[in-house]
Amino acid sequence: MFQIGLSVLVALGAWSVTAALGLMALRRQRLFAWIVVGAGAVVASSLTAAVLGAILGFSPALFRLLHLGMSLVGPLGLAWAAVELVTRSPRRRFAFRNLLAILFVLPVVVLMLEPVTGDLAAPYPPVGDHYGIVARFALTVVHAVVLITLLALVVSLARRSSLRLDRLGGEPLAVVLFALAALAMVLVGHYGLGVFGQLLAGLAVGCVVAGMSVSPDDDHDLEDEEFLGDDFFDEDEDEDSRTGRTDHTSGAQSADDPVAPQRRGDRRGRGAGRGGDQGMAAATTGGVGARNSRVRGVITIYTLNEGHEAAFDRLAGEVVEQVRSQEPDTLLYTCHTVPSAAHQRIMYAIYRDDLAYEEHQQQAHNLEFGQLAAQHIVATNVIELGLLSGKAEETLNAMLATGR
Repeated sequence: MFQIGLSVLVALGAWSVTAALGLMALRRQRLFAWIVVGAGAVVASSLTAAVLGAILGFSPALFRLLHLGMSLVGPLGLAWAAVELVTRSPRRRFAFRNLLAILFVLPVVVLMLEPVTGDLAAPYPPVGDHYGIVARFALTVVHAVVLITLLALVVSLARRSSLRLDRLGGEPLAVVLFALAALAMVLVGHYGLGVFGQLLAGLAVGCVVAGMSVSPDDDHDLEDEEFLGDDFFDEDEDEDSRTGRTDHTSGAQSADDPVAPQRRGDRRGRGAGRGGDQGMAAATTGGVGARNSRVRGVITIYTLNEGHEAAFDRLAGEVVEQVRSQEPDTLLYTCHTVPSAAHQRIMYAIYRDDLAYEEHQQQAHNLEFGQLAAQHIVATNVIELGLLSGKAEETLNAMLATGR
């Protein structure tokens, strides 16, 4: 009777936590929060199945439902939520989602088809006692991937924050709590553990809601706190543009390069006295072949997350204003909507020469835009242009400035 009462308390606590998580997700409107809500609802359903099994006796159907939530969806959901919370690279997030689909679909099929054997009398009957080798192997692979992913995130966050106590809040603490919850679910799924397993299940539910509570309510201001965890998931990134930064390439010059200030001064001397419209006209007309060979154009096509259009447009508007006021050798820099594709934005830029292009990449406002905008972006496509010939009206800059 004690075990039945404890199962009921754990299940009711799980449903209460799921409701609280739903309210938090409504306030935050972030993908990781909705993932936690979905995983919490599935786990609460599985714990309800455990209550029915404790009262009425476990059937194979109730046993399968218990482990679909506790052993599969719960741990996978927490790992996915942690990756979405911490990782800023769209490519890395996309790769993990593909891996997640494989780790979910195949084990679900196995758990639904694998025969259930033995006496299902424990409060949480363990996988190892009642499933065959195929189901046990599938879940072991899932749990290994989940725990390795969460451990890698925790180690990366600890290393980047240097274990400072003032950095243990927010994302780092949320990932640690999600990792503890996933570990508790894995132990319960594999070993059952009787009353102790029921207490572990309650601990897992508590860690989930605590992790959601300490996670950031909204996106970070990069001037106040650096992004953590990206050194593991974003290391060896082939192209910076895929992380959401605007038109960066591996050939960009370091901001610490001692030659850069001298080169900038030399070129600004050569361009002294030339107005913005005149410089643009000279760069885009066919009669200045020597200058044309160095003119750089870049088109960056962004595909945005649904519902993130307004946030991205705000960031784009800010960076366009900063480029206009601080980069005289960026001749044209605009952001366009696409009427036939509401989730796409196109950024078009023309630079006076290669050095102007490099200088733009090193600007603080451009780097900040790339980091802040990354969370709103699903995919980025960068097209570099070399000018062959062209024409520009002298009034073009004024028209763009006034939005006409």
